[in-house]
Amino acid sequence: MLLDAKAILAAGNDQMKTVKVPEWGGEVLIGIMGALDAARLNDWLDSLPKRDEGKEDEKDGKIRILTTDSPGGEPEIMEDEDEEQDSGDEIPEAKKYTRTQQTELMLRYLTACILDPSTYQPAFTIEKIEELGRKDGRVLGRIYREILDLHGMTEESAEEIEKNSAATPSGGSGSA
Repeated sequence: MLLDAKAILAAGNDQMKTVKVPEWGGEVLIGIMGALDAARLNDWLDSLPKRDEGKEDEKDGKIRILTTDSPGGEPEIMEDEDEEQDSGDEIPEAKKYTRTQQTELMLRYLTACILDPSTYQPAFTIEKIEELGRKDGRVLGRIYREILDLHGMTEESAEEIEKNSAATPSGGSGSA
């Protein structure tokens, strides 16, 4: 069946899920970020001044990077143990931003991906980002991780995608 513009715009997004939030007394509906929201997010990221990749400690001259993406969600300091050895590994982009910028990134994902269950449209506008940012960071972080998982951006979801694509015959056309 060929779809016209009306049918395309009316088509729902089946990539949604609910996340239990007992701290708020219920669940929130999350969905995939739209293409325009993703482009705006990338433009916003590109416009940010990046912090230095690391700060040299005056005591021993080693470079240290503060990161908040440890498994427990607690900040940790990564040290460049052998500055002479160049492994060719780049510091991931997320670590080049301040903690405030990383939090703003999370909040932008949340505003674009938390959906109003009656309209399936984003429940928040970018103007509400400050209010949303006043909510408990642990709760917001948990919802954010679910959003990243839905987008295939966590290690677990990436492994699942890889496992599923390995099971797909390579000679197929990709259409159902």
